[in-house]
Amino acid sequence: MQWQGAAITLTDLEQRLAHSVAQERHRVNRAAGVTNQQVSPEAWVTVELTGIGAELAWCRLANVYPDLSLEPRAGGADAWWAGTTVDVKGTQRPHGQLLAHPTKFTRDGAALYALMTGPFPTYTFRGFASADELRHASRLTDLGRGPTYAMPQTALHP
Repeated sequence: MQWQGAAITLTDLEQRLAHSVAQERHRVNRAAGVTNQQVSPEAWVTVELTGIGAELAWCRLANVYPDLSLEPRAGGADAWWAGTTVDVKGTQRPHGQLLAHPTKFTRDGAALYALMTGPFPTYTFRGFASADELRHASRLTDLGRGPTYAMPQTALHP
């Protein structure tokens, strides 16, 4: 199945769901002391909405249900697909990389990482990588906020 380059625009209902889940996850995570290290406090809406929107878009593409749980979380999988766990990463940057903080691999990490790009509510699937491929030592870099694993779109599987 070839998905790379497939664009998904969330329906009105999916957009309302994304807004609700983003606000509630933000509230629950902050109340539990989970911090978002990648963003300023005032930018949380965009980051949360981009993330949940990307999850919903990828899950529609893959024909699976997303994990819409609201428990405090700082990692883990967003969905199950083909018998394995998937962590969906979203970025507004069309040429953005697949990024994962090193702690992603020490918690209940996913086996696969998928990259969706685009501004809410339209996303494009850019590809995926296994946790081992993403976690390779050659991919560890610092983009200005500490060490992170980064994989360019050209290295992703379609």
